[in-house]
Amino acid sequence: MKEIKKMKKDSLIFKEEYKDYAIVIENLYFSYDKDNDINGISLKIKKGEKVALLGHNGSGKTTLLKLIDGILIQKSGNIYINGYLLTDDSSYKVRKNIGLVFQNPDSQFIGNTVKDDIIFSLENECVDPSKMDEIVDSVLKQIDMFEFKDRDPAYLSGGQKQRVNLASIFALNKDILLFDEAKSMIDPKARIDIDNIISKKKEENKGLTIISITHDIEEVDFYDRIILLENGKIEYDGDKNTLFNDETLLNKVHLKAPFYYELRSKLKDDFNLDDVNSLPELLDKLCQ
Repeated sequence: MKEIKKMKKDSLIFKEEYKDYAIVIENLYFSYDKDNDINGISLKIKKGEKVALLGHNGSGKTTLLKLIDGILIQKSGNIYINGYLLTDDSSYKVRKNIGLVFQNPDSQFIGNTVKDDIIFSLENECVDPSKMDEIVDSVLKQIDMFEFKDRDPAYLSGGQKQRVNLASIFALNKDILLFDEAKSMIDPKARIDIDNIISKKKEENKGLTIISITHDIEEVDFYDRIILLENGKIEYDGDKNTLFNDETLLNKVHLKAPFYYELRSKLKDDFNLDDVNSLPELLDKLCQ
């Protein structure tokens, strides 16, 4: 049986064994200059996973996201998106399933109004013009921004701008969302709003895959899986509880555990906390 088959109609290469994975990376290398910024990374991310990318500045997090999105071209190795090999020839079609939200809320605006900006995204994907108004209204209601439809994006807050960026992605039904520190430049209230919108979208679409770079260690409770990068390599790949209970590894990579884990560690001698896996559960346990 052939593992890889050529899809002549679309000029795509599909690998059957990767059909259940949103992203598969095989021995990936990349360098901006002489030294490798990505050093032989291999990983598989199943459809529907929520993954947090952690690591200090220069560890390769943003570079990895840009490689997955086809913005950068690897030095060597393979990237598969939903089973399809990402190449120069296939990049446009394969990337249609990916939505990327950048750190700076202003970096993705094109239109003169919120509506224009979402329509621009729809036009790029050749969506039927007769359906555009309905799609725009629907996604703006999803992000609670319908009343801002005709507003100039320049007059929106940072959090509102990021919500509109999300709306542009939702309008195209992307099934892989990449976040490059998308909440680092907005206020705490706006971060909660973004979290609630994404959580609701994930509930509606169990197959939605989310990969997010974050420097806010307190955010990781949202994610099923943590991938920790160090010098362009994967230093850790697993669940958050194992990572944050491993003091040796945390010290090695100079990473501090979230407040909840530190609190649980200090209280574990006085309370039975073996079945407690989140701050709300810990608070409930302490109040019993």
